[in-house]
Amino acid sequence: MLPATDAHLSRIVARGDEGMISLNNVGSAGQALHYFSKDNYYTQDQGLEHSEWFGNGAEHLGLSGQIDRAAFFELLEGKVEGQELGKWVRNEETGEKEREHRPGTDMTFSAPKSVSLVAEIQGTRDVREAHEAAVKKALGYIERELAQTRQTEGGKTEAVKTGNLTVAMFRHNTSRELDPQTHTHAVIMNATRREDGQWRSLTNDEIYNAQRVIGAIYTSELADRLQALGYDIRRTDEKGNFEIAGITREQIEHFSQRRAEIEAALKAKGVDIDDASAQQKEDATLKTRARKVDVDHDALIADWKARAKEVGIDFDAIQAKADAQRAQGGVIRDDKLTGRQAMEFAAAHLIEREAVVSKNDLMAAAIEHGAGRVSASEVQRAFDKLERDGDLVKLPDGGYTTKKMLGSEMWALDQVRAQKGQTPRMMEPEAVAARIAQAEGRQGFKYSDGQKDAISKVLTSQDRYVAVQGLAGTGKTTMLKSLRELAQEQGYTVRGMAPTGAASKVLARETGIATDTVSMFQIKERQLQKDIEFAKQYAPDFVRKAEVWIVDESSFLSQRQKAQLDHMAEKAGAKVVYLGDTLQLQGVEAGKPFELAQKDGIETAYMTEINRQKTPDLKQAVDVITGRDGLQPGQRLTQVALANNARAFAFMDKTGMVREVKGDSGQLIGAVVDDILKLGKAERERTIVITAYNEDRRAINAGVREGLKAQGELSRSEDTREILVSKGWTRAMQKEAQYYQAGDVVRFGRDYQQIAAKKGEYMRVAAVDAPAGTVVLKKEDGTTIAWQPKKHNKIEVTTAIPASWPRAT
Repeated sequence: MLPATDAHLSRIVARGDEGMISLNNVGSAGQALHYFSKDNYYTQDQGLEHSEWFGNGAEHLGLSGQIDRAAFFELLEGKVEGQELGKWVRNEETGEKEREHRPGTDMTFSAPKSVSLVAEIQGTRDVREAHEAAVKKALGYIERELAQTRQTEGGKTEAVKTGNLTVAMFRHNTSRELDPQTHTHAVIMNATRREDGQWRSLTNDEIYNAQRVIGAIYTSELADRLQALGYDIRRTDEKGNFEIAGITREQIEHFSQRRAEIEAALKAKGVDIDDASAQQKEDATLKTRARKVDVDHDALIADWKARAKEVGIDFDAIQAKADAQRAQGGVIRDDKLTGRQAMEFAAAHLIEREAVVSKNDLMAAAIEHGAGRVSASEVQRAFDKLERDGDLVKLPDGGYTTKKMLGSEMWALDQVRAQKGQTPRMMEPEAVAARIAQAEGRQGFKYSDGQKDAISKVLTSQDRYVAVQGLAGTGKTTMLKSLRELAQEQGYTVRGMAPTGAASKVLARETGIATDTVSMFQIKERQLQKDIEFAKQYAPDFVRKAEVWIVDESSFLSQRQKAQLDHMAEKAGAKVVYLGDTLQLQGVEAGKPFELAQKDGIETAYMTEINRQKTPDLKQAVDVITGRDGLQPGQRLTQVALANNARAFAFMDKTGMVREVKGDSGQLIGAVVDDILKLGKAERERTIVITAYNEDRRAINAGVREGLKAQGELSRSEDTREILVSKGWTRAMQKEAQYYQAGDVVRFGRDYQQIAAKKGEYMRVAAVDAPAGTVVLKKEDGTTIAWQPKKHNKIEVTTAIPASWPRAT
């Protein structure tokens, strides 16, 4: 949970072109006076009160209708039904005890800009009411599912649901820059009532964790209500955000001065708004925030109408179409979903990458996917049913997985146990030790303990599956060369595989092992096993030659891939060596089977003697970070948790390997650029710069390019090309037309004769018909095809980005 301080003012969780939901801690009761200012609230003659109480807590307290100032401030101060909430702390300056109470949380719901234009300029009350109803739908979810307080019984404190909130809702209709902006401040009081009638402070951990779900519920409900009113909507991003059809992006931007200011503030720092971190956006928001001023509301609306006319917004046409469709029962979608279909998408989408996901993420992904096509309530019911039926499985830690994924993991772990002692030893231990000693004498250096352990375990184990946990720089290549030679001497065929094409080429080149990618290996092995089954019809005595399969970089394997390999190996009678490092980045797909297998008892050799660093200081830094420096004499390092990062950094700082740059990130980037430019060309080509942020990467690259131009090493003229960057979509997203946008580029990974697409061919998205599930693709020769993504899965979707390269001089 974020601490209740002004340092943590906002976390944006859902946004359209300018629509968003944000959470702000109310700093103090005194600071809440601005909610009652008269800058831009709806007036009485518009038929809407500017404020309203909401929630079961408010109902219990007899609070309804317009917000009463006295009751509002008492609740913010934690005074409720004779109780004073909060905790008593001692003032460090006066020594006196003081009551400390967090007043509440301001959750602000802002409508998409096009909705604000119709609601505020056209003055369509139904649209404003749709926004308010969507706000209440989201608040109802918070009250029903997330309202909690802490309760201590028997010395154990836990969060318990209360099912009640007291919320003060304030309606606004302008931004600080006096653009039309329909939004509602929902001030959630830090008070909730337990079953025993006692009031306690609200625990808002779950509210913060569920921000994305809350935002999705608001957006989904608003979309449903607008469509019921007859308005067509157009989806604007992958998160289900939308705008009213008939209002263009350019017209929206004309009325989005606030966003333009934030973009400009970020751009001044060299940061693109789409790449900015949450903290950077928050800083830019605060620094550009104007003070609200009192205005003549009628004059403001007249100005808005004039501006809308200037940019060509035809409100009458939009309303006429909406009225006609409303008379027919609202917008009828051809692509409606059921709640179960939305949940099935969410599970497939999320669990492709992570074996265990949270309920919040599942709910948010499903509601966002189905926005405008299925209600959030129906999605909630589908989630509950899938959990009851066992299709979604809740784990002890509160996370969720699918029955299929859980079954795959359990099968793989059972398979490792079942296949212990099921293969013959390739060599006896004494013979392995003798051959290692011979090799050491011949090559003039000794193997590390980890290398000898790995060679011995693989050759002498009778288990079908063996793991080698090897840190980077521990000599895995040398170990594999020796393993290949010894296995081949015993009559085994050694085959290798790695997750990527680049890794498979390196393994083949450095070890002499015939290697494929994991995917290609599986394709070849499936065909080989089919051929052998066919051949045995005519040669029943045929016996396949014994094989050892080396799987490099096994931490990148998904659960699906490892389960398939385990099954294939048993059928082929092969021995499998899973070689990798659990501390490396995991693969894109779901599961951590290499790590799980080690925890569950797969026979494992440990290679932890790192030899890559050459200087004494770097060697000692590695010993510190791995924990080797804390071992007792004769003790071997096996498990490495990397829990000593801070100590290792302090050691490197002490020995002069760390340079601190005073100032902001711009000065740090400048120092990095200067250091690179001081290097000679050959040294520069051997130097890499690693940064955690895309904006820093771009700034450093741009600085170096400009520096090299100034030094005459690059021409000031540039060539402009288009580069394709993968959108990183899951297979579930690739199948859905609604996620494609004009300009996207699709690469086909195999031939599809029915659409005349060849393997490796690129086609650009020309148009999308989401309700029909069709994407129009344009070929290089200008011809187009109507393509249905659901029917073809061997594709990659990229976005085209223009890029410039300076010419070398």
